[in-house]
Amino acid sequence: MKKTTGLIPTLILLTIALTACTSTPEATAPTTETLITPIAASATPGPSSTPTEVVNYYASVNGFGIRQSSFDASLLQFKTALQTYPDLLPDGQTAEEVVLESLVQRALLAMAAQEAGFTADQQIIEAHVAELVAQAGGEDAFRAWLAANGYTAETFLYELPLEIEAAWQRDQIAASVPTTMEQIRAQQIFFVDGYLASRAYNQLEAGIAFETIQENNSPNDPGYIDWFPRGYLVFPELEDTIFSLQPGQYSPVIETPAGYHIVYILERDPNHELSPEVRLYLQQQAVEQWLAQQMAQSQVEIYAP
Repeated sequence: MKKTTGLIPTLILLTIALTACTSTPEATAPTTETLITPIAASATPGPSSTPTEVVNYYASVNGFGIRQSSFDASLLQFKTALQTYPDLLPDGQTAEEVVLESLVQRALLAMAAQEAGFTADQQIIEAHVAELVAQAGGEDAFRAWLAANGYTAETFLYELPLEIEAAWQRDQIAASVPTTMEQIRAQQIFFVDGYLASRAYNQLEAGIAFETIQENNSPNDPGYIDWFPRGYLVFPELEDTIFSLQPGQYSPVIETPAGYHIVYILERDPNHELSPEVRLYLQQQAVEQWLAQQMAQSQVEIYAP
């Protein structure tokens, strides 16, 4: 009965591909000196060029330039990931569309972080590069990873601040989800046949105990639904009815696309602590909703033919 989330990763660039790096005893000792160059200080988001490369733009969102190099590297990584995880590609979308959407979302998150006063400065960038070099097994292995994933040192040092800022903004949105909410613990009897559901409801109305009807209809499934808040169940029509009831009350037969439900309210708490699983889901939903709202208000221009 709970919702599941199938988020396409908003930040493709640094999460999947680093797992391909392997550490060896002969790897060069981690260092950032040859990777951190003056470009890192000028690698700020938006349509600005660097002294050492000509910058082309694939698209822009609200005037924020999305580099062709960003798109190319992300597309390479996404297509590589699809070989192992084909379900990452939603039905009806192309890889190019998914990658562009991901980069637009990253841009919106990074811009919001900057507006809130957070920027990935040189110290932060150096610390992240040092960590990535160490994870890769040394500078040589890290440079090999860069090349395999469509980066030069310059393009990577442009991407990294954006990733850090976008991740910071995602964390702020997630942190806005409270740790406690009104929640209900319930028990349901589920039917695939409407007639059987109506018969069970009539038995409840006649005074037969819910537990007895549950045992008669689903002896192998007690139907317990652990503590959950609004916004967690799959079907809004089910949730709306449940939250109109008090402990000891049961619902009428509720029809959903899955079947027929009768729900009995066991407990209700106006300020119950969210479980880690439920809070994580609500945090993911909060980020999705924030992005959807921002994208609905944004103007995206595509420059590539």
